[in-house]
Amino acid sequence: MNCLPGEEGEVAAAGAEKYVGDIYAHGDISLREAAEVLDLPLREALEFFWDMGISGNVDADKAFKAISFAEKKSSKTRSL
Repeated sequence: MNCLPGEEGEVAAAGAEKYVGDIYAHGDISLREAAEVLDLPLREALEFFWDMGISGNVDADKAFKAISFAEKKSSKTRSL
């Protein structure tokens, strides 16, 4: 592929950003990990994903499981 100067790196960066977005959306990495790879603050990474149409990788089921787990851990530590 014939690219103008600078385009090749831009294409590679865009591909890397899409890849990070895809694995974040799939739940393979956390928002924090994605932000670190993209070298962005958390909020900017979140907005970057929103612009890509990725709303997040935590659904209601995962959220309820996390809350339930936290409640169980909390009640166990209070009984000690």
